[in-house]
Amino acid sequence: INAEYMGDIHDCIKEFSKEEKLEKDEQWFCPKCKEFTDSIKKLTIWKVPNILVIHFKRFKFTKSRRGKIRTFINFPIFDLDFSDHLGSQQKVKPEYDLFAISNHEGTPVSYTHLTLPTIYSVQISVVAVSLKKK
Repeated sequence: INAEYMGDIHDCIKEFSKEEKLEKDEQWFCPKCKEFTDSIKKLTIWKVPNILVIHFKRFKFTKSRRGKIRTFINFPIFDLDFSDHLGSQQKVKPEYDLFAISNHEGTPVSYTHLTLPTIYSVQISVVAVSLKKK
């Protein structure tokens, strides 16, 4: 999930799942008509897993620069509700609790390591959440 312009986890999920036009060099190849064609891609979550790992895109690369995206993302420790982000009804309420986080530290980007920060760190790279059993 690209974390560059987001305020909270719900903004990140909306950005991740929005429609994206595929055109020019990104055209989709149709196996039926054997031609490249403009199309629209949309990612949708249909069934929630028991454990969900979210990886935030924390690095930005351009032709002349590279660096870490340091945007803060509000992320609840308890009761992360995925109901508004799903493409289908679920048998169990899609509500998660945070149980693990990992942080990427160091510069330059190619000489870094992962650390396990405190639970209150909000510039995290990877989070894992567990589906609540009710």
